[in-house]
Amino acid sequence: MKNDAEYKTFLFISLKKLILVVLDSDQKNIFKKELLIENFSNELNLNRINDFLGKYIFDIEKILKGFVNNIFLIIDHEDFLSIGVSLKKNLNKEKINIKNINNLLIEAKDQCKESLEKYNIVHMKIDKYIIDDLSYSILPKELFCDYFSLDVNFICLSKNLIKDLENILKNYQISISRIISYRYLLGFLDSEQEDIFHLAEKILNGYNHNEVVLVNKTHKNKGFFEKFFNFFT
Repeated sequence: MKNDAEYKTFLFISLKKLILVVLDSDQKNIFKKELLIENFSNELNLNRINDFLGKYIFDIEKILKGFVNNIFLIIDHEDFLSIGVSLKKNLNKEKINIKNINNLLIEAKDQCKESLEKYNIVHMKIDKYIIDDLSYSILPKELFCDYFSLDVNFICLSKNLIKDLENILKNYQISISRIISYRYLLGFLDSEQEDIFHLAEKILNGYNHNEVVLVNKTHKNKGFFEKFFNFFT
């Protein structure tokens, strides 16, 4: 019997098609089914998503000889909202450290609290660093400065849509492991031949060093933000 550490199940959801894929621990595709949707509207057809899962989940569980407990959703939909925030901190020749960064990220999230009332954060990423008037796409190591600022971007999804999808998955005793924006993924596509599910696997493993992974604040021995830059971990 295989467990969740040995495979990842992905469900791609868009107005035009649904795709269900399972990757094993070697990132080999061991299952794939696709449904093209004709006469689609501007709203996701939740009944169709439910029927699609019901048709194939049992087939996956037979292959795995175990239950599918968690799933990764890749969603292409207009319900995503992008919010940008810029913040600045004076350091007076001190070195930039993880505490400095975390404080600004917490402040960025707090500033967006009202705007995020009806949304959940799906991706939080740092688009740019400005350090003493110099711009960087990746934070330099061991850098002392007078001040630095961050351009932070939140990619968010409607709480109502997430709740609808959670309710569908509950029918099969499945939880959402993570939601990934399809349009966010496209920004890392190296070629038209690259598979979005393997690309999603890379993103989940920290491919974008400037993406911040939020964790539960009550999690012991963790900061507010778990994964940060490689040289901080």
